Amino acid sequence: MISALAIQKYFGLKHDPFGRPGESEVFRGAGFAETLEQMREWLTRGEMVALIGAPGSGKTTLLADLEGDSDDGLKVIPVVFPNRKEMHAGAVFELIGLEFGVRFSRSNAIRQIELARYLADTAERTRVAVIVDEAHRVTSEFLRQMKELSEMRWGLKRDLLGVCFAGLPEFEGLARRYAPDIYRRLIVQRKIIDAAEIVREEIKEYLQFRTMAAGNRALMDEGAMNASAALARTPLEANRVAWDAMETAHKAGARQVSAEHVLAGRTSRQKKEALGLTLGEIGAATGMSVAAASRAINGESRGPGEAARAVEQFLDKAMAAGRGKAANAI
Repeated sequence: MISALAIQKYFGLKHDPFGRPGESEVFRGAGFAETLEQMREWLTRGEMVALIGAPGSGKTTLLADLEGDSDDGLKVIPVVFPNRKEMHAGAVFELIGLEFGVRFSRSNAIRQIELARYLADTAERTRVAVIVDEAHRVTSEFLRQMKELSEMRWGLKRDLLGVCFAGLPEFEGLARRYAPDIYRRLIVQRKIIDAAEIVREEIKEYLQFRTMAAGNRALMDEGAMNASAALARTPLEANRVAWDAMETAHKAGARQVSAEHVLAGRTSRQKKEALGLTLGEIGAATGMSVAAASRAINGESRGPGEAARAVEQFLDKAMAAGRGKAANAI
């Protein structure tokens, strides 16, 4: 394996293009900005929302921006527990109290009343929300307690505390099984956001942004960008695809990464799945029956292999064109 430093020097990069980015190199696409604005609006209204996503999907960046200062009057407080087994609503009271310099009673019933009154008194100038990180590890009891806090009211004032559950996609199954009322509320109101879906359509822009930040905006040609975007669902996956392609291009003596380098070693089945094409669509594009296209995809074609080559050539062109253009061309 060629070292990362050797590859960086070969392509004239001033630093690792796909390592941990500095603040100025964090990619925030249009979907990211829209989601951030929507989440702040929901939390300001005291609603409950869930942000899920696999590692590397951009969830951490979104949460960091959500916790940042803003002029909309929303104060977001992260709820982080060193030991997940000790998660309890009492810590939420403590964290809110520490943030605002308020001491609440040790009695659960009394401090909930005190918190509701405090939030109601300050609601005109400051709205409060909490982010429960690693929410896929919480207990059913903790979920129940958070639901009660999200439903606090004081007099005519209600929806006093916004709640954001953030964690891996497993949170959805956890809520469905152990807190069906919370799950139904999130589902019915369309309040479960998958971070991977936000960035899924912006992988190409992400790669362009990161390569430009590293000092070589021509590192990958258009076909390579499109093929990488088809293969990757998250920025983390895009980083891996790009590094593999850069190493392949380096070995080939190429100074620019092309779709050929990105697709090296990929099977026709992998390309088909990345593009989201059906056997019928592939058959229509190559003049084959569905059965013939299936045999070609699975390496079961009889004869000299013209069918397999035709399918592979079509898929390579479709990958280089991008998912949307590939589908439109059929």
